Amino acid sequence: MYKQINENDELMNAVKPFLEKGEIAKKSESIQYQNKFYREIIIEKKQLMTRSIQGYIYVSENGEVVKDKSLQKELSRLGYYYEIFFDDRKETSVIKALKKEGDLNRDTNDYYESGKALDKLKKEEELKEAESMKNTMSKVLNIKINMNEKINELSSFVSSLNESKAVFNEEILLKVYGMYENVMKVNFENVKTIGEVKDYCDKIKDAAKKKRKKLTNRFSSKTTLPLFKLDYQLAYYKKIIRTYERVLGMNTSQYMKFFKGNQEKNIDERFSLIRR
Repeated sequence: MYKQINENDELMNAVKPFLEKGEIAKKSESIQYQNKFYREIIIEKKQLMTRSIQGYIYVSENGEVVKDKSLQKELSRLGYYYEIFFDDRKETSVIKALKKEGDLNRDTNDYYESGKALDKLKKEEELKEAESMKNTMSKVLNIKINMNEKINELSSFVSSLNESKAVFNEEILLKVYGMYENVMKVNFENVKTIGEVKDYCDKIKDAAKKKRKKLTNRFSSKTTLPLFKLDYQLAYYKKIIRTYERVLGMNTSQYMKFFKGNQEKNIDERFSLIRR
């Protein structure tokens, strides 16, 4: 978690020379590297209704700004993962991906409603791909449940660290990152499974839309609801396919190598934003 640094904060003396007009600074909890303690300082500026990150500073426990570039790089790496795992306000936080029980119940209900629509399309429109889509949706639901369990395990571990006020360091990162990789592997399994319907997703979506138009004026919403749910699910699938299209042909090992490469790019970008 990050807290805003105010004028009375002892770190303000170190940070103030790096701040430009309209900027504020937020500090992390302590981060440990090679038995020494540091704080990551995020510099933000309000733009319209949001705040955008303008830069970073790393400060020692003595209030001295870190200027050694090799140390800055190591702290950038630790800071990057600290933010992912401990700043639950960020959209990039892995904990934000945790599905609540109500969300999973809704996903389950959407699956069953979509299944009804697929059965109807298979029987009344003789759409042979409907059965394959139904099988894929079943697999996706089970993968989501599995992924949520893994995220819950990670979330519980992070919560226990917060409660014990553990200082984030290499040892903790090693443990947390192993859980994080497990989440990403299951997420990739989810993406690959959705990718199986790439060639006939549009065909089923179009058929569902036509069927719904025929029924809208003659039947109750209870009859047309499954088709609405199916359309919603297929729109989500199409979005996932577009977003992950470049990795759909990869296996898990190739994807994890690709994923780690992106992590390194993000860390390099963080390093490049350090105020010097």
